[in-house]
Amino acid sequence: MPERDPAQPVAPETEAPEQGVAGAVCLDIEVGGSVLVEIEGLRRSFKSRFVGWDCGRFVLMTFPSRPEIRDHLYQDRGLILRYLHKDGVLRGFHSTVDAVLFKPERLLFARYPTSVESLSLRKEDRVNCFVRARVAPAAGGDETAGLLLNISRSGCRLALGAQPPAPHPQHVVGQALTLTSRFFGLPEERRVPVSVRALHLEPGRLSLGLLFDTLPEDIVREIDAYTQDIRTTLGLPGEP
Repeated sequence: MPERDPAQPVAPETEAPEQGVAGAVCLDIEVGGSVLVEIEGLRRSFKSRFVGWDCGRFVLMTFPSRPEIRDHLYQDRGLILRYLHKDGVLRGFHSTVDAVLFKPERLLFARYPTSVESLSLRKEDRVNCFVRARVAPAAGGDETAGLLLNISRSGCRLALGAQPPAPHPQHVVGQALTLTSRFFGLPEERRVPVSVRALHLEPGRLSLGLLFDTLPEDIVREIDAYTQDIRTTLGLPGEP
């Protein structure tokens, strides 16, 4: 294969653009989110920033200027892309290099996947629920009412209204909060310490992925009883 001048872009194939493929898989990646890109056969990975996509055609991301990476990004080179979904699920797919641009920015066009694989990173799978709850800064402050959407021993997902307790994701992720709820069969409300693991803005609401710092035994028993009842009723595999 002839030497390629890194200063010159690798042009995409010149055939007519293909229209979006009906029924193509949906990539739930946030623009600006991190993507780990592995070059197949090289056992070398680099961290990239997701720029965008055209469904059924390509995925667009950045790439570093390091020669050991740059020189291996030629057309049809195999790639494995992995990214962390907001619900704590690692997703990945196989692709190939479609085109590389060096100016005005370093951009990598990878072919759109035909399938996406998932791997849960949680210690326990969560089950859906609809339980009223409130959350407030651990150091004190106003409470915000919400609804628990799923739960396990390790954490939960809390949906809030459109106005979050803190205005910007960078000020929320990692923050210590206090969660108040009756937790299913408990006779009274209980307060437990939590930390924000993930944040997702949706139309009309804000959802927080929360991790329990410590849980009293009676709350653990209520969560276990609820999750086991749901699994038994719906025939879901696994233990809480």
